[in-house]
Amino acid sequence: MFHDDRTTAILAAALLTVTTLDFVLYLHTVRHELDLMHEAFVDDKKKEAEGPVLIVAVWLALAFGCLIAEVTDILIYCGLLTLLQVANVIGVRNVNANFLDMYKRRIFRGAGGQLEAQILYKYYIERRAFLRCSLLIVASALGFVLAVVGLRTGSVVLTRAAYLTVLIGVPIGEWVIIRWRRERDDARRKLFT
Repeated sequence: MFHDDRTTAILAAALLTVTTLDFVLYLHTVRHELDLMHEAFVDDKKKEAEGPVLIVAVWLALAFGCLIAEVTDILIYCGLLTLLQVANVIGVRNVNANFLDMYKRRIFRGAGGQLEAQILYKYYIERRAFLRCSLLIVASALGFVLAVVGLRTGSVVLTRAAYLTVLIGVPIGEWVIIRWRRERDDARRKLFT
């Protein structure tokens, strides 16, 4: 599906850059979110082993590795990205369910634990990371549809539109979540200063 023209090559290179940056941010975020949960709540079970974190890191490396390998074929890239976003929604749903369970059981850590838990509640439940993930699914699925139609019709314009859909949709989705996380972390910092 890769068209031998300069514009599509530039779009593929841009997509490679965005995907690589997204992977690095994603790995950092997963680790930060797990640490945050352990800091905010008293876990009545023993502290989670590093094994699950390693499994998630390896799985993400494989998933993003496949994406990086397919930046020149936007159809396969968008298909893989859609599957990754579906898995992301499932993961976010599980994190939200676990957080809500801990919040309802009120097993806060320390004197400021309840206030900290309220800050986290706003981030995890009210901000709806699920909605942001759903928007990323729409962007990747739209890119996939544009790529399929572009392939079937031989339209270079639709192929470029598929690249642009992903190149615009992914950074916007990530910008939203980074902004929300920054607000959450600033509120937590103010709580402890």
